Amino acid sequence: RLFVRDRTAIVPVNVDAIVRLETDGEYTAVLTADRRFLVAVALGTLHERIRRADFVRVHRQHVVNLAHVSRLVPHDAGRLRVEFRGGGSVVASRAGTHQLRGLVE
Repeated sequence: RLFVRDRTAIVPVNVDAIVRLETDGEYTAVLTADRRFLVAVALGTLHERIRRADFVRVHRQHVVNLAHVSRLVPHDAGRLRVEFRGGGSVVASRAGTHQLRGLVE
């Protein structure tokens, strides 16, 4: 579990429910299928705290939970777009694309 502030309370978020993490200024947004929480922790630090192989940093601003990925599609000649089951997508950097392609058997 990850504990995040939700207005005046601190609530647990099941790590399996996290679709992705993204930088938002000096904060990190934790996105689930139906909620968005801001935490005052750097993206890299939060990624290290989670410590799970299915959370992959695909861009300097994005960490995705592979369990919520519906497909990877070409975005341009060197990058993939990561599409999520519940909708939405992010474009992986070239390095992130290389890492994602390494997951394909």
